[in-house]
Formats: sequence, C-alpha cells, structure tokens
Amino acid sequence: MMTPYQVLETTCKLLDRGGLDRRAKLETAGRLTYEMKKDPLLLEQFPVERIQYCARGLFSDNDTSIRTAALRVLRYSMINSSSIANALMLGVQLFVSRSMERDAKLVGERIQALKVARRLLEIDGTQMPSCLCRSIVAIANHKEDNLRRVALESLRELAIVNVQVVIQCNGFKTLVDSILDPTCQDLADALLLTLLYLVNEPANRDYIHSFIDAQVLLAPFTDTDAPAGTERRQRWSASRNAIVMMMRSWTGILLLTSNPQGLKSLIQLLVQPVGDDVQKAVLATICEIFYKPTSLDKSGNEVVTPNEPIPIEDKAAASTTGYNNLLDNYMTMVLLSFLHCGVIDALITLGTSLNRSLAEPALELLSDFLRISARLLPDQHCTNLLALPQLVTTTALSSSMPPTETKQRELAIRSGEMLAELALVVGGNANAQRALAASSGASNAPINGVHLASELLRGTNRPVQNFSTASLLREATATSREVLVHSLKVQMDNQMDDHTFREMLMTKCRVLNGKDWYRWNWDVISELLEGPLTNPSRLSEAMKTKFFKRVSGFFRCDNSDKGYFAGLPWTPDYVPYLRPACQMYMLLLNHPEGLSFLKTDRRGQLLTEIASALELEARPEAAIVESHLGDLQARMFSPEYCSRRMLREYFTLLGLMSSSTEGLKMMEKSGLFARLTKMGQAAKGGNSHMLPNFGELTKMQRAEKEKTQGHDFLCRLILANLDYTVEGSSRQLLQDWMTTGSESLRLYATCLLRALLRSEVGDFAKWGIDSLVAQLHQEPSVARAALSVLEEAAETPEYLLAIIQKKPLQLVHMQAESLLLKCLSLPEGLAFLREVTNWIPASLLSWRQHKQWAYVHLVETQLTRGLFRDKQPPTSSMGNKYQKPKPIAIPVTVPSRRSSNFKQGAHRGQWGLEWLFRMPWNMEVKIVGPPGSGPPAHLTIDTYVDASEPEDSLDGHRMNTIRIKGVVVDARNSPKPMTVNSQQTLQACLFLGAQPVDRKGYTKPAPQSNGGFLMAPASEKDPKSDPTARTRAVSTSTDRLSEHTSLADAYEPTDENKDWSSCGPEQRSTQTLLANAVAVTENERVATLCPPGERALWTFDLETDHSQANLKRVQLKSVEFTIQLLPSKASTVPLPPHLYGELAKTKDGIVLLQQSGYVTELVVAVKDAATAPLERRAALWAVGHIAATTRGLELLLSVAEDLLDVIVDMATSATMLSLRGTCFFVLGIIARSAPGKRALAKYGWDTPRDARAMIAVPSKPETLFAWPAGTPPSPASMVDLKASFEAPSYKAAPRGKEILRLVGDLSSHITQKEAGAALNRMKNMYPDLFEDTALALSAHTLLSRYHYRLTARQFVFNLFEKADLTNAALDIHLHKPTPVATRRRSSVSAPSLSSTIQSLQHTHAKETIVATSRPMLDQESTIFVGAQQAMV
Repeated sequence: MMTPYQVLETTCKLLDRGGLDRRAKLETAGRLTYEMKKDPLLLEQFPVERIQYCARGLFSDNDTSIRTAALRVLRYSMINSSSIANALMLGVQLFVSRSMERDAKLVGERIQALKVARRLLEIDGTQMPSCLCRSIVAIANHKEDNLRRVALESLRELAIVNVQVVIQCNGFKTLVDSILDPTCQDLADALLLTLLYLVNEPANRDYIHSFIDAQVLLAPFTDTDAPAGTERRQRWSASRNAIVMMMRSWTGILLLTSNPQGLKSLIQLLVQPVGDDVQKAVLATICEIFYKPTSLDKSGNEVVTPNEPIPIEDKAAASTTGYNNLLDNYMTMVLLSFLHCGVIDALITLGTSLNRSLAEPALELLSDFLRISARLLPDQHCTNLLALPQLVTTTALSSSMPPTETKQRELAIRSGEMLAELALVVGGNANAQRALAASSGASNAPINGVHLASELLRGTNRPVQNFSTASLLREATATSREVLVHSLKVQMDNQMDDHTFREMLMTKCRVLNGKDWYRWNWDVISELLEGPLTNPSRLSEAMKTKFFKRVSGFFRCDNSDKGYFAGLPWTPDYVPYLRPACQMYMLLLNHPEGLSFLKTDRRGQLLTEIASALELEARPEAAIVESHLGDLQARMFSPEYCSRRMLREYFTLLGLMSSSTEGLKMMEKSGLFARLTKMGQAAKGGNSHMLPNFGELTKMQRAEKEKTQGHDFLCRLILANLDYTVEGSSRQLLQDWMTTGSESLRLYATCLLRALLRSEVGDFAKWGIDSLVAQLHQEPSVARAALSVLEEAAETPEYLLAIIQKKPLQLVHMQAESLLLKCLSLPEGLAFLREVTNWIPASLLSWRQHKQWAYVHLVETQLTRGLFRDKQPPTSSMGNKYQKPKPIAIPVTVPSRRSSNFKQGAHRGQWGLEWLFRMPWNMEVKIVGPPGSGPPAHLTIDTYVDASEPEDSLDGHRMNTIRIKGVVVDARNSPKPMTVNSQQTLQACLFLGAQPVDRKGYTKPAPQSNGGFLMAPASEKDPKSDPTARTRAVSTSTDRLSEHTSLADAYEPTDENKDWSSCGPEQRSTQTLLANAVAVTENERVATLCPPGERALWTFDLETDHSQANLKRVQLKSVEFTIQLLPSKASTVPLPPHLYGELAKTKDGIVLLQQSGYVTELVVAVKDAATAPLERRAALWAVGHIAATTRGLELLLSVAEDLLDVIVDMATSATMLSLRGTCFFVLGIIARSAPGKRALAKYGWDTPRDARAMIAVPSKPETLFAWPAGTPPSPASMVDLKASFEAPSYKAAPRGKEILRLVGDLSSHITQKEAGAALNRMKNMYPDLFEDTALALSAHTLLSRYHYRLTARQFVFNLFEKADLTNAALDIHLHKPTPVATRRRSSVSAPSLSSTIQSLQHTHAKETIVATSRPMLDQESTIFVGAQQAMV
C-alpha cells in the first residue's frame, strides 16, 4: 500500500504525462484534494509547486467540471505565504480570474474560484494580485450577479488587509457606491465602518480621496435635480443611514465637519430654495443623529405618531444618572460640530418661514439644541448661543419699520413669536408645558389600567401618602395653584360648621341609610375621612353613630357573607376602594376611641381575622381546605384569590398598620408576626442547608427541596406590603425569612431590597447592607442577585462604607472586581483589601500586563453599544442558534415619584420598583392539543416579580426591564413541571389582577373610571343586574367557595380580551430545544425558548438519552414576560472604575502607585508617537483616571510637566483620528477635579458650570475639526504596471496591436460598442490571431491593469477562449516576475477571516473607537443559497 507521499508523486506523474480522459482527470484531481485535505502537513514534505503546476495544466480544459476540480486542488495547496507566492509565479491568478467571471450558469466553477480568492485573502491578503481584485470589483459592480454580495464582502475584507490594491482596482468607489445602493442596505453599515476604519489610519489617507468619498454619500440630498420617485426616496434613506452612521464615530464627525462640502452643505439645504420634501428629510436626519423621535420618516414624509407617550425632553442626550456618562462627551462633540456648521442660524431662518410644516419641527429642534447646549457646554460658549442675536435683532426691527414694509414686519412678528415660544420651552415653565402637552395628548387616548392601578397603589402602605393630597393621581403633576387650592380645602374642612358636617355624615354619604355598600356615596366617604374626620372632635362625634361600624364591616376579613371587600375582583375600577380603608384605619389608630373600637368591636378586629386566616393557611392541610371542624371551607388566602381578588390588599393594611407604633403593638399582641415567622420557617426544609448546590442535586433531592415552597406566594405578598421605614418587626421578619426561607423566597427578598434601596428607606446602611452581605454566602442565584444590589448601593459613599465595614471576603472569591475597585476609593476599603493576602500586588501586576488593554476594549465596546442603541440587529430564521432568545417587552408606564419618599440622592435617576412588587401580576397558561383532542388543560402558575439583575443589561440603566415569572406548580403550590408532547401548543396570557394585559401594556377591557368610584344613584341601581351586589338574602350557612365561584364567573374575561403568546410544536423542535439548552446533569438540561415576535419566554426541563441527541421527555417549567419601564430614559455609558484611578483617590493609594513605578511607564507611552495605538490608548485612559484627583494630577505633573500639553495637542492634531477622541474623553476626566480645571484653562479649555460634569471643550471649537494635512493620490499612481502576463520582449504584430487597441477601448462606455463590433469582425476574419498565446496574455494584462465592466471582461475572455494556455505554452510565453518580499502592515489589524462564506461575519475595526460587528445574512435567489452551501 502506497504512502500519501507516494500517492501524490504518482498522481502528479500521471497529470504531467497527459493523455488522460475526462474521468481520469477528475479522479486524479479528486485524489490530490483528498490527500491534502486528509493531511495538511503532507505539503510540508511534498513540493507544493509541483501540485500547483499540475493544477494549472487542468485549467485549460474545456470541461467546467475539470476546471472546478483544479480550483479545489489549488485552494488546498495554499497553506502559507510561500505557497501563495509560488502559485502567483505560475500565473494561476489568470485562470482563477477567468473562472470567477464565467457565465452565471457555471455556478460551481465561479464559487470555487471565489473561494480560492478568499483563501488567498485569509492567508496573506497583501499578495492579492490586481487581476483577482479586478474580477471581484467587476462582480461587485454588476447588480444582477448572484455572487455580488459575496464579492462586496470579500472586497470589504480585502480593503482592510490591502487597501492599496483595492484603490488601484477602483474598488473603493465600488464600496462607496454600494453604501447608497437600496439593494445592499443590510451591508451598508459594515461597508461604511470599513471606510471610516481606513480613513482613520494615517497611512491609508495617502490612497483615499476622503472628502470626495464623503461628498458622494451626501449626493442624494445635495443633488436637487434628481427626479422625484421611489428611487429618490430610497437613496435619501440610504444617505440618511450613512450620515447617521458616520456621526456615530469620531472619524466620521471629523470627516463631515472639516469637509466644506460635508455637513455644512447639508445644513445649508435648510435655507436654500429647494423643495419642502428635501428640507423635511434633512430635518429628519438631524433628529435621528440626536436620537430624537420625529413625525417625519426617512424620506421626509409625515407619518402618524402613536398615542403612547414619547419622551421628547432630553431623550436625545440627557444624562439622568450620575455625572460620568461618556455619551455626554460624545453628544458635546456632535453639538459642537453642528454649531460649527451654522445649524442655529439655519433653524432660525426655517422657523420664521411661512411654511408651518417646516417651522414647527425647526422650532422644536432648536429648543432641544438650546437645552442641550445649556446643560453640556461651558458658559463662554452658551453666552452668545442662548442670546440668539439674529432672532432678537429681527424682532427689534418691528417697531422701527415703516408700514409699507409688510413682509419685513411679518418676519419680525414671526421672529417675536418664535422668541417667546423658545423662552417658554427653554425657560422655567418647561415642566408645566410638558405636563400640559402630556395631558392634552392623553385626553383622547384610552385609559391605561396598568398605569392607573400603579398610581392608585403607590404609597398606600405608608401613612404619609394618604393625607398629602386630595387625589393620588394628581399629585405627580400638581402645579402651585393646585397645591394652594388643596391647602385651602383642608383649612375649610377643619373649619366646617356642624350643620354641613352632619349633613355629609348623615345624608350625603348614605352610610347610615342602609347596609348596601354599592348605594353609598364613596366620594363623600373619602372626603369625610380625608378632611373633617381628621379633627378629633368630629371623629368622636362620628364614633357615636354606626358610620365606622358599617364602613369597617365592608372591609372585614371574613369567610362568611359579612366580608364584601374581600370578594371584589382586583381591577383598576375597584382599587380606589382601598384608599378609604387606609384613611379609616389610620384615623382609628391615631385616636383613643378608634383604638378601643379596633380592639373590642367585632367589625374592627381586622388584625385578629387576618391572623386566624393565616393560621389556617400555615397548616399542612391547608391545600386540601380541611378545617379543624371537618367542614370544607374556602381558603381565605388561596393563591387564586390573592392574585385576582381585592382581599390581597389586606396586606396593604397590614403594612399601613406596621408604620405606626400602636399598629405594631396590636400586630404583635395578636401574634401575627409569630405566625408569619413560623410560616416563613415552614417554607424551609430542615436539612436543606446541608444540601449541595442545585446543579449537584439528584432529581429526588431537587423535588424535595422545591416541595417546601408552598407558602412562598403569601410570604412574597406580605414582604411587598410591609412598611420598612420604621425599625421594628417588619425589618426583623424580612431578615428572618432571608435566613430561613426557601431559595426562591430569599431571591425575591433580595430583589425587594433593591426596591427599598431606591426608595431610600431609613437606616438601610445598617440593616439592608447586612442582609445583602449575608446573602453572598447563599446559592449562586441569590449571591449574584445580592452582588448586583450591592454594586448599585456602592454608588452612594455611605452604603459603600457600610459594605467595607462588613469586610466581605466573599467578594474576592466571587471575583467582584468592579465592587472591589470601588472599595479602593476609600481609605477603609484600601486597608481592608491590604489585609487580603497578595490581592493588591497581584492586581497591579495583572493590570500592567493585560487588564489595562482589556479596559480599553471594555470602554469602547460599551460606548459602541450606547451609540448604536437605535440600530437593532436584524432577526432571521437563519440566525445564530447560540443567540440568547429575547422576548418582546410589554411597555408599562412608571408612576411618578413623590418628594416625601425620595430624596435627591444617588438613586434619583433609577426607577422606583416598590409599586411593581405590589401589583397582582398573574398568568393564565394552557396546553392546547391537536384538533379533536378535547378542551385545553389549564395549568396552575405561581407568579412573582423577578427583579434580579439581567446579565445582558447593556443600556447603562439597572432594571429598565423587569421579568414577571410564572412557575408551574401543583395543588400545594410546590413547583412541579408539566410534561408536554410534540403535538401540543402552549399559550400564556399575562394578567393584572382579574384582567388580562395586552402587548401594549393595557388592561382589557379598559377601566370605566379614571381613578374614581364605580357608583350609580340609588334610583338607577338595580341589585339584580349588578354582579357586585351581594344582598343579605344569602344564608349564612352558604359556603364562600360557591359565592366566590359565581363572582369569578361574572368577572371572567372573555377570550377576545386575552392576548395570548404561543409556542407551537414547530417552534420547539428537538434541534431548537437542544440548541438553547444548558446542561444541569449528565442527562438533564434546561432550555429557554422564545419564538420570534412573541412576548413569553418558555423554560423547559429536558431529559435526554445517553447520546445527548434525542429527547426522552420535555416538561414545561416556567414562563416569563418582560416588562419595559416607561418613559424610556436616555441610554448612558457609565465610566467603568480603573485600578489606578481608584488608588489615586486616597493618600496611601498614591504611595502605592509611586512605589510601583508604573506611572513613569504610562507617561512615556503617552508621549512616544511610536507606541502601538492600543497601548497608547490604554495609557491615556490610565493617565486620565489618575489625573482626575488632586493628588494624582500632582503626581503626573511631577513626572512630566508637559503631559497636559501633549494630550491637548493630540486632541486637536493627532494624525490617527480616533486617538483624538480618546484624548477628548480623557481631558473630560481630568476636568473632574478643580486643579484639573485650572490646568486645562491655561491651555484654553473650558468646562461646564456644573462642577461634577466630565466635559472639557476648547475655547475655539474649530481647532477640533482640523483635518490632517496630506496629498491625495494621483491617477497615474493608481495603475499597477507590475501586473503583467506578457514577456518584456514581446512585440505584437500590427493586427495584434489593433486588437489590443480595441480591447483597450472596451474600458470606456463611449467606445465600448464600436470596439466590440470591430473585435467580432476581426475574429471572424482572423481567427488564428485569437488563438495566439502571447496575444491572449497581452489582452489579459490589460484586463488586470485597467477597469472594465463585467460584461466587457467576459467578452474578452470569450474572444480568447481557444487560445493555447497549456503548461507547455505558458512555460514559453508567461512572464515570471521576481518575487518581492511582503509583510503585513503593523498599523492595521488584519481580521481573522473564515473560509466559509455562509457566515459572512463583519470584521471588528479595532483601531477605531466605534467599531461594530453585525451578522450579514444573504437573502438572494435559490441559486445563491445553494452556492453558499457549496462553498463551505
């Protein structure tokens, strides 16, 4: 048996000998491919040039299958740079180019040729011959070619590796033109980023006409003579996308702003006499650059905006959290670029025009410019800007103009109106204007039940919230006038005369007229409880009547027919009844007679009734509703009733009572806290602390552990409603359950602490931080949630100090580097970490070796995500199977905060979450079988709020999205997954109380009242027709189960109101489930799945066989819905902590930096122009962090006095444009300290008025936009004269010269037709000339040197199709150039490219600040898809 070496030797001999038929050639070529593919190291022993020589001999065959096989052999023979150089010496690029441009029917051959070109590009793109690049460019320019998109992607990747050959082959123009091609918009972003990446490099600008290429991208707007139509609108959209993308990068901003025909020409279109559609499209483009919603689409047409609230105030750039938002620096640069190009004058001119469709958006945009400028720019820049001299001058002329100047006077009047509107919007009345606009915009919109319920529930468990305003709904936007009216009303209530009071008490409220609660006037009842009854004397008088007895009887917690409130369905229409209950019990708790009533009267003993019901619930037999008497009764606090009935609000009353001293005493006396503590302890198995981690448990151990969660739904409800503002049993209960509760309960309690942190509960540093630190030693899920809350708490120095005082060594074990670095900012934290063995020395060493470079990538990646937050990746059925499924979020508007609850602390920019935990979220999940299988099966779901920090939170805000999770449980409320088969469809619907919630965040049906009481006059009320009417005719022996069932049937929502989210059998195939699964044990996995376009995220337990490829059983474990909190906040990119910067904040930390010797190295790296770009950027960030403190700046200036001078000079004149951006950010960091501001002022850089801002701007902003000097390339230098196939001594005959002249004329579209006809005539007359090898090589030399269209190139190839290009002929005529040693350029990071074209992954431009990577999925014809698969 022959060895592989002998096989190659024998096969090459057979090919050299010749005389083989078609089958033999295919077999020999296939054998060569097989051996090289089987053992690539074989070519290190066998001479590769011999294989390539044999492959070249097969290229001249007329059979396409043989040529395809030869291309495959050639591709596998390319293993390194030397093998590529040898192949080029043999001239194989000529044949590869011919095969690449064959007829479209020869798909296989063309694909193999393109794969050869990509193989060359992957190994060493610097050797790419111009003839291959010309072929790729020709295919990329041909819009009807199936391989055009692959050619464009290949050309883009080649431009990164070898920009010179792309420029020589006119490929850069192809890339720029494709950006504006409507058919290539999915590739446009990647092509544009490649252009910016190349322009950023100083060495590349010698080959690129930067300004001209940028002007081409703006041409669709500036070319006003283009005919109107669909094509024009498409080019506008493409140009708008390109402009916005360029303004997202530092290089693009400098390129457009410094170009006289760039951004300035675009802005001038606003004042030029062009069409309104052009100006509207330009306005829409500017709005998109500033992330501003607009009523104009990308083509300038007006579109209908939705009724949902859209935040226009500072949505574009406002920083709502902290003062270290990197996006503020970016927005400052964009703002300066527009101001530099004269946008203010243009908007003023447009705003004072007669066309109101243009004037109104211009005015709105101008007001946004002024607001952002006042917030971000220094006073020196805002003085002239906010004065608006042009507008003021025009307005002032109105009084001095003669009456005959009508047009001028009208202009002056419009200018005055515009000035008044700007003063109103930008001035102090902006809040009132926005509130008025919001109220007027929402008047016609349907009532949002979710938002209404959240406003009604907000703060009801705290006493301060129930007496602060007349209406819980109006306080959020209350004006000074409303506050004055309310204070006068309170004063009048206190001074109410006896006759008016008795009339309200005895007659108007109707309480004393009868016991039917639906006939009572609840508005008067609430007014009495809120106003006159707050007077102790009035309260004593009312206590002598039956008023409080009957009202408290309505709120009784009773299993019999005595309790009316408990049986009401939880809907936004019935939530207002909670407010009178809170008002009444707070009045009674603060009055001696009221306390006596609560303790002695049977209708006032609410605490005793709740305690008895909870005692029954805590029994093991509660799930089977068996009482101690043996009679079957309905459970008062069953999961269903607690999620869909108003009885859940009894726990709100408990929270309200826990906020007062007397209420706490009564709760403790009734034994309520003891019963609650026992219930929480019962939720924890006795030996569960001894169990290993969840992933290490057996199936039986996990089932036993999850079985102890039967009462978690009640524990969560109690925790969410208690008041933790006062020290006492409420806090103790929370801490006890966080110690003894089940894992799910402790996770919930940990998430609740985040809500309490944001509400700034008193003494949180003492008890809250203790509880969180203790959770770091629990299960991984609980520990991660606690760590997330601690990281948020560490933003406040008080809480950070409390964390340090606990000395949590578990942070070191969990590798919580971000939190540990923050600890270094305090002397106590540095002392704590010094006690940790070798932590600080190891950290200093790791940061010096690699982490400082990783920090650069971290900052730039986060900045990229923040800048491109409005560009979502396209979804496709062929998407990456490893991509985490993301459900569509349901929008929910957050209730407004109250000043009494929230201070102006570090958490003022984060959403409050307490209200969200108190909302009765629940789900309805059913399994629908195939037709004929019977009714659907409804599952029992335990629903709760999961506010643990998501791992992919990339918007800069914590908890902007919240998950509502529903776990499948059994009758005892213990987790029990449900088995589903491959034919069943899963459906889930989110509920709020008893009403479903649709995908827009509205309850169905909509509420009938906007926060008022549902009540009709007694004369119009029919008890028989009212489903809520509960008459006294019901026997006391009737069990409440049947009564609640009837009420549930009356309020059961119809199917048309339920917005189902489905997961069908085709969406959870075996392949899909396994692709999204995570292994738990050897044969068990957990898979999360979200079908495209759905809102529910489904979690399954998978049981596989030993092969891990087949599923034995699939069980539904849980369902999740995602809530998006509105209004949306501006995205932020907080500056991550840096080791050197945190050390520089303390005196001992400065000493450590001095002793390490790293500071000198950083300064040298910043000042040395020969330093690698990545290393230099890392040094700049480190220097900026150190200089942000007074001690750090002194340390740096002691090492190099001219350091700031160097950084300032780099910010305005660095040849690498992206380096200017880094310097701009770094100077902003330096400006955080007072000495830094003073030092920068010496170099002409100003800072905003806000001392905490992280922005620095030069006094002359035009210095930022100076373009580096350079010489554009000449046309003569773009011709590669080295590209030649003909011998230097070859002299063509006269007819041959004529043929070559005509071939040259084919490159011009003017002479192409005549030259083609002449060549056809000559071929008919002199066919022998076109078979000459030397002449054919000369013609191919012209094709490799000059630009030809694809059709012209194919025409020339067909002319010389019969030319003798065998090995024997080529050995005589082919010119073999002397190989030139080539090497990769160090200034450009060559991408790691794959030979497969199916992925077509964008390359990261690592040397720019804004580089992105988005998968480009081709959606061409079936032929192209098949071609992709063949190219793997």
